Amino acid sequence: MDKIAELLQTSTIIPIGIYSVYVVNFVLNTNRVLKAIELCKECLILLNALKTKKGYVRSIYMRIYLTMFVGYIFTSDHRSGIECGEKLLVLIREYDMRDAEGFIKQRVAGFHNCQGQSS
Repeated sequence: MDKIAELLQTSTIIPIGIYSVYVVNFVLNTNRVLKAIELCKECLILLNALKTKKGYVRSIYMRIYLTMFVGYIFTSDHRSGIECGEKLLVLIREYDMRDAEGFIKQRVAGFHNCQGQSS
């Protein structure tokens, strides 16, 4: 019975996560950055309810964190940008995306520089 409940939960939350990524990107592209970040945080709450970070769920996590990170770049929220960037780096390293990893590291170093910290 637990497998059936887990399957039902996964089959409803994953499509919500996929569609929410599209909605959040639309909101971000229409210059409502703070609202996009807020929606990303709500998406993470839903995904955390799955209690799994395997397969396609991990890809959704990466997209949400990437959208949040871009939002933090636009708002110059350095502290939150550093936290989000570090979580994003962990996910990106698992996919071996070296170009994206370099971009994120560069931006996180910029956030540290703006705060007067060494990266």
